[in-house]
Amino acid sequence: MADCAAHGLISGETVHIDATLIRANASMDSIASAHADAVWVANGPEPTEPTDPKPGRDGQARSDARVNATVRSTTDPEATLTTGAFREPARPRYKQHTAVDERAQIIVDVALTTGAAPEERELLPQLKRIEKRLGAPVKAVTTDRQYGIADNYAALEEMGIDPVMPTQAAQVYSEMPISAFKFDARHDIFSCPRGRKVRFKRRDERNRREYRTHRRDCRHCPLANKCVGAGGVRTLKINDGYPALLRARRRQLRREILDRIRLAQHRWQVEGVHGEAKQQHGLGRAVRRGMGNVEIQMFLTAAVINLKRLAREKSNGETLELNAQPRFGVQNAFTAQMRCAA
Repeated sequence: MADCAAHGLISGETVHIDATLIRANASMDSIASAHADAVWVANGPEPTEPTDPKPGRDGQARSDARVNATVRSTTDPEATLTTGAFREPARPRYKQHTAVDERAQIIVDVALTTGAAPEERELLPQLKRIEKRLGAPVKAVTTDRQYGIADNYAALEEMGIDPVMPTQAAQVYSEMPISAFKFDARHDIFSCPRGRKVRFKRRDERNRREYRTHRRDCRHCPLANKCVGAGGVRTLKINDGYPALLRARRRQLRREILDRIRLAQHRWQVEGVHGEAKQQHGLGRAVRRGMGNVEIQMFLTAAVINLKRLAREKSNGETLELNAQPRFGVQNAFTAQMRCAA
């Protein structure tokens, strides 16, 4: 990547980030039920759901987490059962998180997790690695809707990075959604559609901020049958970054032309790299088993794709000798010599 930067192929201004699934080198015949006692001894209490809503594609994310608590692949235990796109059935998979610079589709960071890992949690660590590697701050980042959670928007605002990310759809628990309540961030208080105050009460078990109405305010409210839950009060729960999420939603409603251009670029840039890696370099399925081996395959594929970009840039007939130190986390240094066509 350093050679690509030296030849001006990396701008560092806008980075496109997305994740893709890699089929593990394991068949469905290797899937076996994990004994409940062994799971409890190894992992403690029953796994809980994520702090932030993560519906995923057709809401399969939480079901994937529950399935992987009870089953595993005997040939590749580090791979997790994950549902693919377009209603593909669950298969043992890994997940690659890719960051592509906008100037010449150079891969500036890749990371590997299990297939069931929430991709939105990889955004901030990935951006910090990119800024450290480039030695300069990233100005803007584009992602798909899966990354659009409150914590990410708040953190990106603090880092000074422009988030071009569609927001996740708010989960609706009643006929009166939380969007019907106005939030005053300065005074940390909600107002219900009837103008009653909804004040902060406590933090729940997931560290979310919990706001609750008073019973006397809801007792004779004409909207109570659509709004009030058990106990005769309405409870609202938000994350600390909720004000940043509201700003992102207002921005999304404005549909700014620059945002639409960047999101259109996101689709063909980073998703194009994923397609290239799978169709031309065999990354659609892992060659070997285990997280470390799949990681090496992923790193080498990313290096090859970057070398192709560099060769295209230097297509003047000269020989390139890249005495590479370990890049992308590859353990062994390698030397690549490429003869570009005149």
